[in-house]
Amino acid sequence: MALFVIIALVLVVGIILFFANQNLMPIKTSSDIKETGSISASLQNCLNKGLMEGEVFTEIQGGYSVISSNVLYMETNDTPVAYGYYLGKNVLVSKQTMANEIGQYAGIYVQNCFNGENFPNLKINLGEPSLKVTILNSSILADANIPMTVSNNETSSILKADYESRIASNLSEVYALSQQIIQNEINNPAAIDITTLQNSGFNVTLSGWGKDIFVYSIYDKIDKTEYEFRFANKIR
Repeated sequence: MALFVIIALVLVVGIILFFANQNLMPIKTSSDIKETGSISASLQNCLNKGLMEGEVFTEIQGGYSVISSNVLYMETNDTPVAYGYYLGKNVLVSKQTMANEIGQYAGIYVQNCFNGENFPNLKINLGEPSLKVTILNSSILADANIPMTVSNNETSSILKADYESRIASNLSEVYALSQQIIQNEINNPAAIDITTLQNSGFNVTLSGWGKDIFVYSIYDKIDKTEYEFRFANKIR
């Protein structure tokens, strides 16, 4: 029994000496670097802004932050707009896809927004953010994982990676109105249901693009931020 104890002690001492001789930088908690609070606050601010801008940009393109080749869309004077109604069919973006698109935009925004040069005494390595965005009845919620390591000459810290952002939003209601407009068109392609538009509580406009194509714009404003959800229609 004594022999086993001696062997265990020798192994422990050997491991300690090995790491001491390697002169490795210790991995410590985030509290060991005083700037970590400011770094986390900066990341949170970037996430909040990215979520809001992501909604604005995604809405104006018909529910997509990036319109891929498999999406039906038309070009306008400013940005492309995805179709919601196309030759009698409902091709409006799904709510889940739209949430994913907002999250994709916000993640890229965070990476471009955060400026490590504001912390000149630190080496900051920002990983790729992973976001889950949920469109709720009166808000948009983002749960984000933003991995980051921060180091100076003495310590290296792994910062808290989980963040949450919530912004007030009527996107869920706007999306439901868009679906209703499209369904009315499917039921009666020859008419525009003015009553639905007038009773929606939103300012809704139509702009023509040639004989058979027009674009719906649904306007909303929350605080000082203006939103415009657009989708294109091709009737024939």
